[in-house]
Amino acid sequence: MIEEKVVEKTGEIVLGAAIDKLNAYKNKKEWSKLFIDAGEFFLQQVEGGDNIVEDMSNLLSRENMKESAKKTDEGSRY
Repeated sequence: MIEEKVVEKTGEIVLGAAIDKLNAYKNKKEWSKLFIDAGEFFLQQVEGGDNIVEDMSNLLSRENMKESAKKTDEGSRY
């Protein structure tokens, strides 16, 4: 009787872990597909797709992010 409960509980734990792992894998694949699809959309469907990628690269550059952080810090005076 105790052995059956241990086996049952062990099965529940293993099944729960497997489900969690599968969900994590599914979510990772969904995010990956979203980024790939978005990139393909910008490059194939939008006129000037190369310009969008360049603009995004400039927007997210180290220097621009530092400047944005500085402006945010200056503007958030409580």
